Formats: sequence, structure tokens, C-alpha cells
Amino acid sequence: MSKNLSGKQKQFFKKRAHPLKPIVQIGKNGISTDVLEDIDRVLAKRELIKISILQNSDETNETVKEALESIGAIVISQIGRISIVFRVANEPKYRDVSAAYFETFGEGIDHDN
Repeated sequence: MSKNLSGKQKQFFKKRAHPLKPIVQIGKNGISTDVLEDIDRVLAKRELIKISILQNSDETNETVKEALESIGAIVISQIGRISIVFRVANEPKYRDVSAAYFETFGEGIDHDN
């Protein structure tokens, strides 16, 4: 899957992310190496997560997006200070979202890592 998603592809991920609560918060220390490692660990098992940028953070949506892309994640959507983020899980047993994507669109999602 390319990072340029169609509207239908984005809607697929947004629909699945709607009930999720942000699992990672970026605060006053910004998006440090430790935070990126935490996000990396979470994405390895969940594939689809929400991340929030707290009000006391100096990070912008753009800097967060660049950092997330550096670990192979795709930022599906950014609304306000909440980002919906996807990355194919390393282990097949955690690939629930990517399996549903394949069933819906008939194509796989590239697994870069």
C-alpha cells in the first residue's frame, strides 16, 4: 500500500479507529526517542492506534507525522491534536487490521519492516 491513500482506503482505517482512545500521548518533552520506541512497540501488536499531542507540547502535527514516518508508520488522519496511525504488524498473528484491509480491497499492504 502506498502512503497516498484513496478516500475509501482512509475511510476504512478511520472507521476502525473511531472507537479507539489515544494510547500514546506526546507531552512537554516532545516526540523523543523513548516515545518513538513506545509507539513502535504498540504498533507491532495493534497496527492501528491514535496518538494525542498534549496542549503543553511544542510539537506540531507536521513534526509528529515526520517522526512517525521515520519508523515506517502511515499517518491516516490528523484532526486537531489527534493522529490516526497505521503500520503493518511484524508478526502475522497481530495483523487483524491488515487482514481486514485485504478482504475489503483485495490487495495487501506492503510490510516495510
